[in-house]
Amino acid sequence: MAIFQRIPRETIHKQFTHYGLFLGIVPVYVGDPDGECRVAVRNWVPEWTLDAAQFLLEQFAALGLIDYDGFMIKLTGKIEGAAQ
Repeated sequence: MAIFQRIPRETIHKQFTHYGLFLGIVPVYVGDPDGECRVAVRNWVPEWTLDAAQFLLEQFAALGLIDYDGFMIKLTGKIEGAAQ
C-alpha cells in the first residue's frame, strides 16, 4: 500500500516520468506512457483504490455502458527530475 509502504523519491525519479489520473479519479505515477505504461498509485493513496476503479471499469464495460480497450489514464504533468 502506498500509505504505509511509500515509493522512495529515488525510485519515482528512475521508474516514472509523469503524474496522472486513472479513470480521472485515482492519482497515479506513470512511467513510459508511450510504451509499456507502468502505473503505481501515488504516495498516501491506498492501493485498493486502483483495484476498485479497475473493477468498476470492467463491470461497466461488461454491461456495454462504455467502450473499453485498455487503461484509461490522463497525464496531468511531468515529474521534475525524472529520467527520460
